[in-house]
Amino acid sequence: MKRLILGFILALGVSFAYAQGTQLCYTSNGDNCIPGVQGAKSVAITTASATTVELVALASGKSIYVTTFDVVSAGATTVTFKYGTGTNCGTGTVNLTGAYPMAANTVITKGSGVGVALNIPQGNALCITNSAGVQISGSVSYAQF
Repeated sequence: MKRLILGFILALGVSFAYAQGTQLCYTSNGDNCIPGVQGAKSVAITTASATTVELVALASGKSIYVTTFDVVSAGATTVTFKYGTGTNCGTGTVNLTGAYPMAANTVITKGSGVGVALNIPQGNALCITNSAGVQISGSVSYAQF
């Protein structure tokens, strides 16, 4: 009976999760494990300055996997997620997103908390740039390993 149900699920092309060793995998055919990352930590986004702010510090040999984020602006600005090293990603800075143009009360969200929305390479910090001196607020959920 289990084989019949599994065959039916596979025939429909439904994705499912299973444990492969210590890794949770998402797959539609039982092969080719796609790692499932779930946000285990969160950090607030809050700045009212036209500057770049570090959200998640770098950890040597570890990557940051953002699973969801939301940002709301109190006025006209652009917001860009970046990564890099040094103080507030001041060295080796690379844009993760384009510049999101925001008006007052604009909200941007991405991700669901399960699966990677933004991937920051090993040994880099996650930062956000606010282009104007207006308040931006929000949060980032992430895993770092």
